[in-house]
Amino acid sequence: ALLGGNGSDGAYDVLQQMSSNEDPELRRAAVRALQQVRSADAGRLVVGLLDDPVPPVRATAAEALAEVYPEQAVQPLIDMLADPDSAVRVAVARALGRVGRPSVPGVVLALDRPGSASGALLALEHLPIEGAAETLRRFAGESVQRALRDHQLAVELPGDHDERRLLLHDALARSSERHALYAIRAVAVGSSDRSLLSEAIGNLKAGDTAQRAAAVELIDSSKDAPTLRPLLAVWESGQVPRKRSDYPISELLDHPDPWIRECAEFALSANMKGKPMARTLPTLAVMERVLFLRKAPMFEGLPPEDLKRIGAVADEAVHADGDVIVAEGEAGTEMLIIVSGEVAVVVNSREVARRREGDVVGEMAVITNQPRMATLVATGDVRLLTIGQRQFAGILRERPETSLAVMRVLARRLTEREASSVATS
Repeated sequence: ALLGGNGSDGAYDVLQQMSSNEDPELRRAAVRALQQVRSADAGRLVVGLLDDPVPPVRATAAEALAEVYPEQAVQPLIDMLADPDSAVRVAVARALGRVGRPSVPGVVLALDRPGSASGALLALEHLPIEGAAETLRRFAGESVQRALRDHQLAVELPGDHDERRLLLHDALARSSERHALYAIRAVAVGSSDRSLLSEAIGNLKAGDTAQRAAAVELIDSSKDAPTLRPLLAVWESGQVPRKRSDYPISELLDHPDPWIRECAEFALSANMKGKPMARTLPTLAVMERVLFLRKAPMFEGLPPEDLKRIGAVADEAVHADGDVIVAEGEAGTEMLIIVSGEVAVVVNSREVARRREGDVVGEMAVITNQPRMATLVATGDVRLLTIGQRQFAGILRERPETSLAVMRVLARRLTEREASSVATS
């Protein structure tokens, strides 16, 4: 209503205050209101929200900017193609598509920028690609070669029972699949079989064996099969390659992927083979937290790169035998992940459950914002990772896979509680 009054200064003052409010829904409301006006003043307010800490606000701001300030929207939106949140990248791609042809040169350049390839490919699906076909072919060819190289490095890596090398193997395998999908997406953008290849991509991402087999058939039947057929090896199972005794882990320290470089350095630093570092060091390094978190049921479905972010925001705590870790009835401000030791769950002075390494406790109070429903007591020496309520809320918001894992844990907790009630009734 304020903006309807000829866009008075008072309207922008109100919306500027809303755009900095601590409530993200008010910030989004401000952006949606500003979207009604095409002006430099409105554009400047929207640009200020492109780096908002809450992904839905960033996504709303990106889509609004294409309407409010299209003349100056291209570069800020291209800078957002590397946003860590997939929903934001989708919104940015749609926004660049609405800006149209002026976006194409910058989006094509973003294909080669670290972290921007996925978002750039999304954007190109909404843009005219005349003049970009040669760059797309070059990018697809390089992605094929990189996918096959990382795949070969993954299958030849020795040390199947070494946790650090397994982490490096998974990093290489994920890089291989990611670049293989980049290649298919780049080819699909300019292909007459675009819908067929898009279906194949969806099946490959699903991870189901039958769907992957269907994807292989779709790719093999497309006009682009000669280019893409070598990639099928990336998804083939049952390979028994020769493990190289001269495996060049040290060479991976120069790998273009920073995560693989970090995993290679971590693998090379191992000097306690077969001994879990979490039990021997007074403080867990972030990479060692990744090794632990990937075995915890709540986080086992997340890629290691995401586990690194979780490990980085977690704190550590150590408790001696008999320590009360949290008390029934107190405010639940953090969830706890047991690294080592056992924790007794006590309700009304009676032990009702025992949690062990890899289990998550205290998540219910954090999710419901209600007082603790049980007392947690250390049984022997206990080491924990703790994640605060705000950090945990951010993880759930940005990582839907974790939300599903939390639901599975809560369902298991409810089943245990019902069984306990029946046993005592």
